[in-house]
Amino acid sequence: MQFIRQTEFLLYGLSHFTKSAFLSRKKLFQPIPSNLESLHCVITGANSGIGYATAEALAKASCNLYLVCRNKERGEAAVEKLKATCGNQRIFLYQCDMSSMKQVKQLAEKLILEKRPVNVLIHNAGCMVHQYQLTEEGFETNFATNLLSVYYLTELLLPVLNENGPSKVIVVSSGGMLTEPLVIEDLQMKQETFDGMKQYARNKRQQVALVEYWSTKYVDLDVSFFSMHPGWVDTPVVQEAMPQFYKTMKSRLRTPEQGADTIVWLATSPCLGKENSGNFFLDRTSVHKHLPLACTHYSKETVEKLYLSLKEMVASI
Repeated sequence: MQFIRQTEFLLYGLSHFTKSAFLSRKKLFQPIPSNLESLHCVITGANSGIGYATAEALAKASCNLYLVCRNKERGEAAVEKLKATCGNQRIFLYQCDMSSMKQVKQLAEKLILEKRPVNVLIHNAGCMVHQYQLTEEGFETNFATNLLSVYYLTELLLPVLNENGPSKVIVVSSGGMLTEPLVIEDLQMKQETFDGMKQYARNKRQQVALVEYWSTKYVDLDVSFFSMHPGWVDTPVVQEAMPQFYKTMKSRLRTPEQGADTIVWLATSPCLGKENSGNFFLDRTSVHKHLPLACTHYSKETVEKLYLSLKEMVASI
């Protein structure tokens, strides 16, 4: 089954995730709106790659930006560069390591204390660590960064998002999730040989399932939830974590700006709302979350178990 999934994924990816696929579809895209001073956007992992490209596009659209970066110096450099190149002075830095639930909680508390009227939350930060390692709180690093922080920050900011609605939560997932079923047991990969790439793909599948669950659980809130795939993008993470893939596919990889396009469109498009909540997007289009032969479908009850597991893990933070 894994061979079938990988083969189907590769063939599908070559047709849909490359630079040429994006350029073909871009011909139908409408320009991103400007003068969007009413949007207050939190972007995690915003100092490089897709996160920075997202911040740059939103800054040019006059959005208020709250950049969440792990490294203070790189974050400050990103803020200053954006202000200089985009002419937007409403860009603020929040230092936070998204693998630390304590810091995630502090981030949310600071945004709330400062009365930031957040109405767009973009989860872009992520990692692919190939060695099994635990955070100070005892969580496997990939899991903590890619999934648990996404759950925790969203839940903490839901009151603010609802108050300032209509709001959007956007989770940057990966096409790699198409190769994995939804795993709700052994979330931290303690009971099998650790594989960082597989854990990353599982986390991305879990993200997409979580977005689906939020869209039904919080239907009465003025918040919509979306997940998306940026395509195969040339970023520092891809170069470092997937060197063979990068070497083979380098000429076909998208630029960070191309990878960020759908994130920016989701954040700024006034036509996207509750009727699209829970959907998975690629190149500004809602697409299937499962490959035809991959046998990766799951039930709402299974996703609810995942949600409750995550809730329990952060209960004592």
